[in-house]
Amino acid sequence: FGGALGWAIQIAAESARHKGDSAAFTELYAAARAIPHYSEIACRPPLMERHRELSHYHRWMDTPPEDSYWRRVSPGLHLKTIAARNLPVLAIGGWYDSQINGTLAAIHDLEQICGDRLHTVVGPWVHFPWDRKVGPIDFGEAAASTMDELHIRWFDHWLKGGQGAFADERVRLFDMGSRSWRGFPAFPNREAAFFLNGDGKVAIDQRSGVLQSAPDGTVGSDALVLDPWRPTPSAGGVFGYPQGPFDRAAVDQRGDVLTFTTVPFAEPFTIAGDVRAELHAESDGPSFDLACTLSRVTPSGPSIPLAEGYCTTTATSDPIVIAMRATCVTFQPGESMRLSVAGSSFPAFPVNPGTGENPTTTPMVRARITTTRVFYSGARASKLVVCTP
Repeated sequence: FGGALGWAIQIAAESARHKGDSAAFTELYAAARAIPHYSEIACRPPLMERHRELSHYHRWMDTPPEDSYWRRVSPGLHLKTIAARNLPVLAIGGWYDSQINGTLAAIHDLEQICGDRLHTVVGPWVHFPWDRKVGPIDFGEAAASTMDELHIRWFDHWLKGGQGAFADERVRLFDMGSRSWRGFPAFPNREAAFFLNGDGKVAIDQRSGVLQSAPDGTVGSDALVLDPWRPTPSAGGVFGYPQGPFDRAAVDQRGDVLTFTTVPFAEPFTIAGDVRAELHAESDGPSFDLACTLSRVTPSGPSIPLAEGYCTTTATSDPIVIAMRATCVTFQPGESMRLSVAGSSFPAFPVNPGTGENPTTTPMVRARITTTRVFYSGARASKLVVCTP
């Protein structure tokens, strides 16, 4: 929601400029510097209603996920054409790029049809620029972009009859822990699971929530309360404000967030590839949201987001699978891995009203406090699944 609204305001302002509508442009220009997240219906600010003909925003808001519109505009529609033409593909992304999920989905689809003609590069970057310093972290000289040179070598190789060697590994991922590049023959997919455990006090005591390599058979659960008056904020990562590797420790300390943390690693531990959470949960409302964040917790306390995922569910499936963006990081000795679970991530996503109604069309006055319970035991053992090299 938050990212889509900001982008739509910019597009609407450009449309107004091209039309010579100075009043509309000025209003939209000002709104872009103070995004209106707090309207009667969060996703329907009056500003966008007044200027609905200037952007795609309402089409996006009003089109259901299963509508054929999304398939028609998806690059996935052209997979058969790419396969038939045997086209080489160079896929480039950033771990903190808001478009990284689309890039990675394309990579997974293209791996099946392009083989060794697909090359993937993912750095520690946001959408733009591709530089060594991302937010508060300087990832070192290795992270400074050399994509211009890479493009030239790529096109020389494929468009000039093989001139210019291109012997790079098929998959090059920047490791945000070791601050170096790692090469792989294919996108890593060897899975490892970490199981959630707690004592019923996880929301009020971070020491109570743990991630461990095996379930211990304890019968347990913890409650997660969402109060629409003060929803859990988006913090760092792809969805947050600001975007990037910003410390989210203050958010993790809130009483509406469950955190599950490993003991500090005694030796380097690397994860690389897709991430997902499989949570056994139920709510006192007809629908509820789950916002999951994977973080690297340093010995001095900061919690640096690595991957996020979000879903709205009626808990008709058990477990609930929350796909999170992929990552690549080596946890250093003394660091810990943390999974944070919340019932909202606002304004990245609209707050679920807890009534079963669509949050993109429901006034906030109708939203209610909801309680969601996350389970740990037996057949309902919730877990975090990561990939290792």
